[in-house]
Amino acid sequence: MSDKQIQKSKARDHHRSHILTGVRRFEHSSNDRWNLSALNKYKRTSKPKVCRCLRYSQRAVQRPSVSEIRDRADRRVIEFRRSQKGVIMYVELFKLLGAIAVLWFCSEMLIKSSKALATRLRISDTFVGLTILSIGTTLPELALHVIASVNILQGTDISGVALGANVGSNIFQITAILGLVGLLMTVRSTRNFLETAYVAMLMSIVLLFVFGLDEKLSRAEGIVLAILYLLYLWHLGEVEHFVGKVKHESNKHDSKHSVLKHIILVIVEFAVLLVAAQVAITSAEFLADAWGVADSLIGSLILGLGAALPELAVALAALKHKSSGMSLGVLVGSNITNPLFAVGIGAAISTYTMPNEILWFDIPVWFAVSLLPFFFFWKKNQMTKLQAATLIGCFILFAVVRLRYFAQGI
Repeated sequence: MSDKQIQKSKARDHHRSHILTGVRRFEHSSNDRWNLSALNKYKRTSKPKVCRCLRYSQRAVQRPSVSEIRDRADRRVIEFRRSQKGVIMYVELFKLLGAIAVLWFCSEMLIKSSKALATRLRISDTFVGLTILSIGTTLPELALHVIASVNILQGTDISGVALGANVGSNIFQITAILGLVGLLMTVRSTRNFLETAYVAMLMSIVLLFVFGLDEKLSRAEGIVLAILYLLYLWHLGEVEHFVGKVKHESNKHDSKHSVLKHIILVIVEFAVLLVAAQVAITSAEFLADAWGVADSLIGSLILGLGAALPELAVALAALKHKSSGMSLGVLVGSNITNPLFAVGIGAAISTYTMPNEILWFDIPVWFAVSLLPFFFFWKKNQMTKLQAATLIGCFILFAVVRLRYFAQGI
C-alpha cells in the first residue's frame, strides 16, 4: 500500500471517528436542539453508509423509553389535577361566601328576636347593645370557635382560623364599622361608658395577649375567660336592674308565650349557624392550603369580615333609627364578648395554639386602634368626621400590611 493510500485511509478513519463522536454526543446530551443541528451537520459531511448509521441512531434516540413515558404520564396527571384543583377552589370559595351569607342571615334573625325581647323588658339601648345584641352578633364567632374546637379534638389544628376570625372581626368592627357610622352620623359617648365598658374592652384584649404569651390557650385559661365574661354580664345586670324587670314581665301570661317562642327560634337558628360555621371552616382551610397562605390570614380577613356582618347590620339599623348609643354599645360589647366568651368557650373545649402573627401583630394592632376611639370620645364626648375617616384608614392599612408581610405567617 502506497503512502498516498495510507494517508487516505487514516483520513477516512479519522472522519468516521469524528462522526461517531457526534452520534455519542447526540445520544447523551439533554439539549435536543443542539442534537438535531449537530446531527444534520454530520449527515451533510459524511458518506452514505455513515448517514444510514446516523439515521438509525436518530430513530433510536427519539424513541421514548419506559421511564420517559411514565414521566410524561405523571406530568399529564399533575396538569389535570391542577386544572381540577382550580375548579374545586372556586367551588370552595363559593361555599365560603354562601356560608358567610347564612351566618349573617341567621344572626340577623337572632338580633330581631333579641331586640323584641329587650323592648318588652324596657331596658336601655346601651344595655341592649352591650349584652343582648353583642351576644347575638357574636354568635357567628362563637359557632366558628365551637366547630373549630371539635375539629381540633379530631386531630385537625385550625386554631389560626378561629382566632384569626375573632381578632379580624374585632379590628373590622372598631375601625371600619365605627368609622362608617361616624361618617354618616355623629356618634356620642359618656365618660361613664368609657370608664366602665370601654376600659373592660381594653382589659379583655390585654388579658387575651397575656394568656397567649406561651403560644397556646389552655382549657383552664378558656374557663377563666368565660367566667370573667359572665361576671361582667352580672355586673351590667345589677346596674340595669335586669332581673327585677324580667320578674315583673314574667308575671304576665302573654309574656311567657312570647319568651318561649324566642327561645325556640334561638335554638333552631343557632343549629343552622353551627352547620354554616362548619362549611365556612372547611372551605377556609382548603383555600388557605390552595393559595399557600397561613390559615390565620383567611380567618383575619375573609372570615373576620364575614363574621362582622351582623355588627354592621345592627350599626346601620341603629343609624336608621338615630340611635348612636346602640351602635357604639354593640361594637364595644362585641369586642368584649369575642375575646372573653367566644374564645373562652372554644379554648375550654380544646386547647388553642396561638399563631405568632396573631400574637405579635394582630392583637397589638387591635389594642392600638381601640385606643384611638377612646381618646376621640374622651376629649369631646363625640367623634368628628375626620376621626371617623382615620379609623377607616387604619383598617385599610392593617389589611395591606397583613397581606403584604404576614400572609405566610411569622
